[in-house]
Amino acid sequence: MPLRPKARAGLLALVVALGALWLSIVPALPAPAAILAGSLALLVAGGLFLADARDAERASEAERRRLALEADARRAERDTEREALRAILDAVEQPVVALDAAGFLTVANRSAAALLAPGSSRPLTGAPLDQILPDEPILAIVRAAADQGLTRGQVRLLTASGPRILEVQAEAYPGGPRGPAIVLSLRDVTEQATALQLKTDFVANASHELRTPLTSIKAAAETLDQIGDESPEIRRRLISLIGSNAERLEELARDLLDLSSLESPGADCLPEHVDLFEIAEQLREMFHPIAEQRRISIRLELDERLHELWTDPRLVRLVLRNLLDNAIKFAYDDTSVLVRGTVVEAGAAQRLDTRIDVIDRGIGIPIALQQRIFERFFQADAARSGSKSRGTGLGLAIVKHALRALGGSIQVASVWQQGTTMTVLLPASVELATTESG
Repeated sequence: MPLRPKARAGLLALVVALGALWLSIVPALPAPAAILAGSLALLVAGGLFLADARDAERASEAERRRLALEADARRAERDTEREALRAILDAVEQPVVALDAAGFLTVANRSAAALLAPGSSRPLTGAPLDQILPDEPILAIVRAAADQGLTRGQVRLLTASGPRILEVQAEAYPGGPRGPAIVLSLRDVTEQATALQLKTDFVANASHELRTPLTSIKAAAETLDQIGDESPEIRRRLISLIGSNAERLEELARDLLDLSSLESPGADCLPEHVDLFEIAEQLREMFHPIAEQRRISIRLELDERLHELWTDPRLVRLVLRNLLDNAIKFAYDDTSVLVRGTVVEAGAAQRLDTRIDVIDRGIGIPIALQQRIFERFFQADAARSGSKSRGTGLGLAIVKHALRALGGSIQVASVWQQGTTMTVLLPASVELATTESG
């Protein structure tokens, strides 16, 4: 056991005292005894000095171990903090990267890797930004942030998933003697920007569609006021013009309300037992006067099992009404429009699907326009369609949204100048018990 400092000092003082005593008595001792006593004193002193050296070495080793443990603890703490920061950055949905003063990536979260290098296993860190993201508007924002501080902007970026609209924010922070480092965040606002553009287009188109009949009504009213009772024939035509434009305004208002209700967050599908025969017959009677003017017959061919469907009657009526309206509008005179309903077998499912085809023999839809016909306010050129009547351009958009609420789908098959078939699929709408009894 190592001696305490005070004990070691006392023992050393004793040795020194013994040495002094030895020096005083050495002349009186025989030579062998003097040598033995001196040797003993030297051994004791040497042992003390060796003990001191060993104790000092042990203390130094313990201090080194303590310092090493403290350094390891600090490293582990930094690693933990770094991993926590990495986890926080990866949890952020928007892409975030950090750049050093030379423009090389030092940090990139998971969202940044998915946006800038989709499918790649190579890390983004260490690569220059202009190589990973060679987009001049973004690079300009980074340069502006290095010179002026916080900088924001909106850019359009072409990615592997298509063009995206990004809100970019870059901010500088002290990066050392070489210059400021940059933190760059990218927020995908494609959906918001698209929705805003759609809203702007919708307002513009709706305003245009409203302005046209209102202008006609206003002009007819002013003309009536000017001519008075002088020309009964002109008065009759003007009154008819006012009536037809008022009907168009009513139709547009109805379609706008239908579309608005379908696009609202609270638009739910409320299924109940529905007789498709009853809905189809009601619509045939509603469109009969219009179809009769052009000698167009409306035929119904429905599977008997469609007397009882499990679906939302309001939405199904909206779909069929708008499809029949379009079919009659673009069919040739002296032809027929067929509504055919069948049951689609689906194995051992509890409910089967319903397929409804609305078929006309008319001008058809050019292939180039078939992907656009479900857009709001989109209409084919009236002169090219051959139709004298003009719709609101909202009918097929209403159909698309109604079927989305029903969980259904629609397909178009059209041959130019021969006709069009609109095929609607309503999933899980026919009870299996009904099919077995039929």
